[in-house]
Amino acid sequence: MDKITPRHVQAFINSLSEKDANMLNGNPLSLKAIRHYHSFISEVFTYGERRGVVSKNPCKKVILPKIQYTEKQIYTSDDIQRILVLLEKEQLQFRVFFTLMIYSGFRIHG
Repeated sequence: MDKITPRHVQAFINSLSEKDANMLNGNPLSLKAIRHYHSFISEVFTYGERRGVVSKNPCKKVILPKIQYTEKQIYTSDDIQRILVLLEKEQLQFRVFFTLMIYSGFRIHG
């Protein structure tokens, strides 16, 4: 384990953000998943340091990808009023469902 360098760990972390890294759908892994992988590997090396198996944790010098936050879209009061007017013509279960979503802070996914 002591032969593993920050360069090795960095190459692995970088590979997780490449196409086909996710074997289920062929996409790169999410930034959150990549950070989980890094955290797990780092914990293994930290444990190795405490046990005297490795002299240092190579994960400490790895540069992680930055999480890019997107601006959240929110419905305006006018949007909500239009939705509520349209719901008046729908079946009760749809009115209840969407009214609950509106007043409980549902999100727009796009």
